[in-house]
Amino acid sequence: MIYDKIDILGDKRYMMETYLVIYGAVDLFCILCSLIILSKFTTNVGSDLEIRYFRKMIFSYIGFVVTEFIWVLGKSGALPPSNTTYDLIKILGTICIPITVFFWFCFAEIKFKSKFITKPIHLILAFLPVALLAIVYLTSFKTGIIYKYLGDAVIRGPGFNLSGLVNNIYGITIIIHAIILYIKTDNKALKETYIIQIIFIIVCTLGGVVDGIFIETPVMPLVMCLAFIYLFINLQEPQIFSDALTGLNNRRSADAYMSKSLEMANEDNPLYLFMLDINGFKSINDTYGHLEGDNALCLVADTIQDISDKYRGFCARWGGDEFVIIASNKEDDFPSTLSNELNNTLKERAKENNLAYDLSLAIGHSKAINKEDKLLDIINKADIALYENK
Repeated sequence: MIYDKIDILGDKRYMMETYLVIYGAVDLFCILCSLIILSKFTTNVGSDLEIRYFRKMIFSYIGFVVTEFIWVLGKSGALPPSNTTYDLIKILGTICIPITVFFWFCFAEIKFKSKFITKPIHLILAFLPVALLAIVYLTSFKTGIIYKYLGDAVIRGPGFNLSGLVNNIYGITIIIHAIILYIKTDNKALKETYIIQIIFIIVCTLGGVVDGIFIETPVMPLVMCLAFIYLFINLQEPQIFSDALTGLNNRRSADAYMSKSLEMANEDNPLYLFMLDINGFKSINDTYGHLEGDNALCLVADTIQDISDKYRGFCARWGGDEFVIIASNKEDDFPSTLSNELNNTLKERAKENNLAYDLSLAIGHSKAINKEDKLLDIINKADIALYENK
């Protein structure tokens, strides 16, 4: 019987050691994946503000996983024994979860081209729930709401699951916003952006539910890591044919579309290439900063997209503050009609957005009526006409 008891104790110790090794390995995997994502998340993926909040989101997530890893090392005996200390470290790490969710909320709102986060007062109001939750967490050893301290053990309090409501507030807000925007737009690329953010929320929420059921498991770090990988891949993939900042097609996509469209060009179905350039864009950047410059680019891009869609055209960001529209039209006055509508609409939207500067476009165009016309010649003609207009 004595030997049986020894074997049982040995088996339990072995199982605990195995469990802690697996837990630590999962944490290390998540940390390494996060560092790889950070190293690959460059300026070609989005605007400066998007990149800034994405990085903050990953860093706060790493803070959460690192505290989990320290907890594992402490429990396994790899660090000096002190159960209370490591439990406290893990609790501090859990505060990083709502902070991570908050930064993701900001990232998603910017990705949706919302101006909510760009206003300091709105940013403070948005962060307020996280700040209040952090206070509740840190004072819970006295109140016992989130965690209870019982001698050498720390257990979850009655309000632990309710604390997840803060994360749900941000998630529900983004889901509602994404659904509204999805319904309003016909742009396929934008629809995909909204779907990606909704799926990201669902995956993280399911991870939180499972983590609540299976206590003291690495479910939450792993699920969040997989959600970040999913988000990162879906942000990177469209960059092959679309522009990260404006959501329009990019130059590669425009070249491919123009080459294909030239095959169908004829006198009865002429093909127009419009080259567009923002007047005084350098002055906007120098005077108001690059963030406002990005805002101007997005406003122009949205206007170009809307007018292009109206005439069943194709539009793309050519590079910098240059854009193109490719469209077929039989009307002789089509170039002047399109140009006037673009600038008139842009002027109205600049006024609606209370911009401190004027926005207008210099526009040049060329016309193809034969499939034998060379793409490079058509581009050069439109480019020359653009600079003559400027």
